Amino acid sequence: MALHGWVGAEDETLNAYASACLKASEDDKVFYGFKKYEGYRPILEGGPKLLFDTYLEHIREHNMFNTFLENLEKFRINDRVGDPDLYSDNEIGKFSPTTLKFAHNAIDILEYIKDHGDINNTKNIAEIGGGYGGLCLILSGFIEFDTYTHIDIPEACKLVDRYVAEFSHLKGKVKTLPCNELNDDSFSKLDLTIAINSVNECTRETQLRYFSQVFAKSDLGYIIRNPDTQERVEDHKATIDSLGDNFLVNDSGRVEQAYSNQIIVYIKKEK
Repeated sequence: MALHGWVGAEDETLNAYASACLKASEDDKVFYGFKKYEGYRPILEGGPKLLFDTYLEHIREHNMFNTFLENLEKFRINDRVGDPDLYSDNEIGKFSPTTLKFAHNAIDILEYIKDHGDINNTKNIAEIGGGYGGLCLILSGFIEFDTYTHIDIPEACKLVDRYVAEFSHLKGKVKTLPCNELNDDSFSKLDLTIAINSVNECTRETQLRYFSQVFAKSDLGYIIRNPDTQERVEDHKATIDSLGDNFLVNDSGRVEQAYSNQIIVYIKKEK
């Protein structure tokens, strides 16, 4: 059974994750260690040293590596809360694998905005499946957004609310929208929509709804998805085709060459 259209893992794992999100949002003892919480980790947090090394290598190869190196604390802020697993590197110090993944996503998004938009006019952002809000927190160090709306299962939205409350500069800026409350009128215009390893794990019906109700309202879109089966290839084509001719799409980029089939999908609405 799909959890709000989410079918990316076994029902038991998805339900355990939802329960962990809710428990962490309501219980401070759980919250301050939720990144090590058994029910939470299979979906989002944690990972071996290999994951840390892999994303650090991607960051070092990125055009915006210097941006990362010159702003380490703007990225490391995401490791302050939740007691994540940390690994160390001589050049950058201690980071969690998850934060390095978010860091790689962030510099890629920043480069995309720089090349195809205006960072100073990127005021309204939406993220589909944003977990606890880690990428939002990192991007807040570089983008002066007015609103950042997380669209996720209700339990994850509650955890986002709890997590961002730890960071005073996000007060009043970060919103949550439970996915079961999303509708055609939820957004009129967005500057950027992000979906990292999230729409890929939904039913096609759910994906098409996200595209019509969120991506179609956005000037820029940034998606990471894994077209590793024929069904997922067809899902990708169906969602892109649903946008219409006034959207430019580049899906030729790979996240990595050695470890997965993940691709980056850049979307730009023509003015």
